Amino acid sequence: MNKFNKISTILTISFGFFFFNSCVQDDDYSIPPIDCTGMVTNKYIADILADVNASTATNKLVYYTEDAILEGYVISSDETGNFFKTISIQNNPQDPTSKGIQVEIDANSLYTQYPIGSKVQIKLKGLVAGDDRGLIKLGSTYIQNGETRVGRMTQALGESNVKKTCDGNAIITPRIYNSISEALKPENINTLVTIKNIQFESPETDLTYGDAIGLTTVNRKLVDIKGKSVDLRNSGYAKFASDELPKGSGEITVVVSIYNSSYQLYIRDTEDVKFNNPRFVAGQATLPSASAVTAFKGADFNNWSDFIASGNNFAYDPTVKEAPGQGIDGTGALQIKGTRAQNGFAFTVRPTGSNLPENPSKLHFWIKGNASKSLNIYLYKQDGSYYAFNVGALTDNKLVTENNGSNNSYIGQINTNGEWKFVELDLDDLSNINISNSSGNFLAFRTGNNEQYDLLIDNITIE
Repeated sequence: MNKFNKISTILTISFGFFFFNSCVQDDDYSIPPIDCTGMVTNKYIADILADVNASTATNKLVYYTEDAILEGYVISSDETGNFFKTISIQNNPQDPTSKGIQVEIDANSLYTQYPIGSKVQIKLKGLVAGDDRGLIKLGSTYIQNGETRVGRMTQALGESNVKKTCDGNAIITPRIYNSISEALKPENINTLVTIKNIQFESPETDLTYGDAIGLTTVNRKLVDIKGKSVDLRNSGYAKFASDELPKGSGEITVVVSIYNSSYQLYIRDTEDVKFNNPRFVAGQATLPSASAVTAFKGADFNNWSDFIASGNNFAYDPTVKEAPGQGIDGTGALQIKGTRAQNGFAFTVRPTGSNLPENPSKLHFWIKGNASKSLNIYLYKQDGSYYAFNVGALTDNKLVTENNGSNNSYIGQINTNGEWKFVELDLDDLSNINISNSSGNFLAFRTGNNEQYDLLIDNITIE
């Protein structure tokens, strides 16, 4: 009997020790119980976006007073310290149908309550939504320089209003893009995306992800194979701040953000960076493919009458001349030769070609000669406005991207050293290009003023 009592005592002590340990957390936070009250969602992220868009208040503030319930899926994490007192949510685990929103909560270790993939429901009553320099945020208001903005709700308000549901954590599948320009769209803000064909621009000099000594947030520039770039923002408090930047190329999974008009990206951890391929040379042009077609009638300049017939407003300048036998294959070419007093149109054409692609991705032309100033090219939209391409300095084959609304430029000289070179205009993600209205403008070449041009242009194709 005495032996049995000793065994019982030992078991009791052991059980108590196990129970005590199971209740102790090593960290300074506790995981709150999950609210499984079964709240009914009656508001969605698209509704919040519509509310904010319709608001006429400063910073488009919307104050919620009704008992409405919002839902979304968590795509960010503050576990490594690169996100701070915020969670980003989108409306679906895969293929979100709108931009996401940023939920501001004045609390740390939010990942313990709202892990990646968790479905959350938010009681909107007492909260405020608004546009904060391009980001749609949900939280409470604060005053900055006399201006009311959306900032962090208190920790208590977060615990009472932002609830993880009892659904299992969903797998968040990022949308995949092949270039930076494809990914940086308004509808992708506060959503998770993967960008391929990308690398750090200067890993040899930037060295690490962040500033682990000064503890400041720094930008590390990413560049894609087309030469487009964007900043990756890394906190000095991130656990990976002192990690060495990978020197290869590959793909990166990010939460897309924006500050005013400048896009910026955030990673949750270095596991989001898979740069296992060799580095590439950014901004290289590629030859036209077999699917390329003549951009308009006469675009090979073998039939000058066809080219003249394709002309539209500002049809062609006196500096534009026929160059029979001087083309790339010994056939016809277009010559731009001479000096003009003002910047302006060398020639403008209508979309007279056949079998033009519905969503073109590239426009090519061949060029040979010299010019003291460069070319500026317009590609027109269906509404009569245009995309502008500044060719810039040119000595070799070149990929040229749209200038994002900046001023037209003729800066840079052209010198192909007596050889034919080709220029590729990157049309990816450019919408509503006028390929169907044959009475409207389609393509224009523009030259600068008071400088000598002596160029041959041939075989303008689109695909």
